[in-house]
Amino acid sequence: MNLKYLTLMEGFSSESIETKLKEAKIEYHTSEKYKEPYFKASTLDLAIKYPLSINKQELTKIHKTKIIELLGFPNFFKLDSYFYVAKYKIKSNFDISQLHNKITFDNGLLIESTRIIL
Repeated sequence: MNLKYLTLMEGFSSESIETKLKEAKIEYHTSEKYKEPYFKASTLDLAIKYPLSINKQELTKIHKTKIIELLGFPNFFKLDSYFYVAKYKIKSNFDISQLHNKITFDNGLLIESTRIIL
């Protein structure tokens, strides 16, 4: 999809989130897109490796803290998933016909969602 005619107004795009994770040396893999009504919906599954001396809950708590330090508090969360939303202004040259899913707008801004699974 050509994002040339969209202007990021608020939040982080999925690409910028991936860049921040790479810079912080946090390993992840991209999962299949989840079914949500957004023009872009990405899922990043953190590759949590933990020594036997640390339990998984404790390590998840450490990763939650790191993610919040990097990206700020999520727009919303559910169990062990953080959701970050980006909002885009559509320019006049944008071809809306390239959007095939059901999409969501917020005050006229197109919404992208990135889910981080901890």
